[in-house]
Amino acid sequence: MRILIADDSAAIRDILSKSLVSWGHEVVVCEDGAQAWDVLQRSDAPKLAILDWEMPGLDGISVCKKMVEKEENKETYLILVTSRDATSDIVQGLEAGADDYITKPFKEEELLARLNVGIRMLDMRSKLVNFERLQTLTVTAGAAAHEINQPLTVVIGNADMLALKLGTVDQIPSQDIMKYAVSISEAGKRISDIVKTMGELKKFVVKPYVKDVYIIDFDASAEASSK
Repeated sequence: MRILIADDSAAIRDILSKSLVSWGHEVVVCEDGAQAWDVLQRSDAPKLAILDWEMPGLDGISVCKKMVEKEENKETYLILVTSRDATSDIVQGLEAGADDYITKPFKEEELLARLNVGIRMLDMRSKLVNFERLQTLTVTAGAAAHEINQPLTVVIGNADMLALKLGTVDQIPSQDIMKYAVSISEAGKRISDIVKTMGELKKFVVKPYVKDVYIIDFDASAEASSK
């Protein structure tokens, strides 16, 4: 796993790097909070970061606060490292956005244990995100099938009726042909509108469909997305 280290102490950076590499991780080393912040803004940023609280300029706790502001649903696991061990300091660090807190001096065993907790948390977050995406896809697919089914039935029914009349009657009143054509056209436009709406949705509103099953309410979702 790629892990970011940010510490202004070369000795601490060296200790952390050697430990992480020996455990099979890839390390991204930063000498201060500004470097760490720059790396964490990239699209390929490490998902786990070990930040020293006290660094010149942008310190670790400030990086945590900026990460919370940057990520609406925070995906990066942040571990603060500091010599501060007062309960008030720990609370301050966690409230700033840190996920865990290690006090100096720390033992390798403690660092490894906390890293493993972080990795498990990231794995659970990833699984939860994937589950939510799957749920959204399921709800969307169900809604699309429900909404498109009715106009599609109209298209097929009128097309079949038109084909039947064309095959059995020499002369079909023009008004009948127009009636079927208009019905098919309107149903086709409805399907087109549904597909267009699906592509433009930014917010989702669901409605009951059958017992314990919900589907997207396209009209309500479109209205919510336009606000």
